[in-house]
Amino acid sequence: MAPLGGPAGYVAPFAFGIPIVEVPLLKETQTGTHTGASGDHGDIHLSFPNNVVIGIKRDVTVYRFFWPRKDSVEYTLYTRVGVQIEQADAWVVVKNVKVAS
Repeated sequence: MAPLGGPAGYVAPFAFGIPIVEVPLLKETQTGTHTGASGDHGDIHLSFPNNVVIGIKRDVTVYRFFWPRKDSVEYTLYTRVGVQIEQADAWVVVKNVKVAS
């Protein structure tokens, strides 16, 4: 099994005896295959909430910046988040759904 990205010699961690693997990113933009339909299209993912495993790394970095002219404070937050589907057979994807504008 391929380990998660990291330095040389890095070993992928396990959660409850199950190896953790990276989840590929979904495409940000899609075009429809419907004839005569124009505009944006997307996918609908249907499943039970318990079928999705979400992990949030505890190493959270917060940056604070003060803008004197606007008299406002800006916060920037960095963290690692991962999502995994537990049972692929209980996951339904509806493709090429027209997005109403």
